[in-house]
Amino acid sequence: MMDTPGHDERSTTPVAQELSELRALVAGLRSENTRLLRLLKLSPAELAPPGHA
Repeated sequence: MMDTPGHDERSTTPVAQELSELRALVAGLRSENTRLLRLLKLSPAELAPPGHA
């Protein structure tokens, strides 16, 4: 890799790793948010376990 002034690969690698981890976390939170929003739309009868009277 070329040596670019002001660019230190060692300092950007942890930042890139953290950014990747944060993106994965946000994706998981979005998925959980979608799941919870679906649950909020269900009626009490739909929320009951199968076979529950």
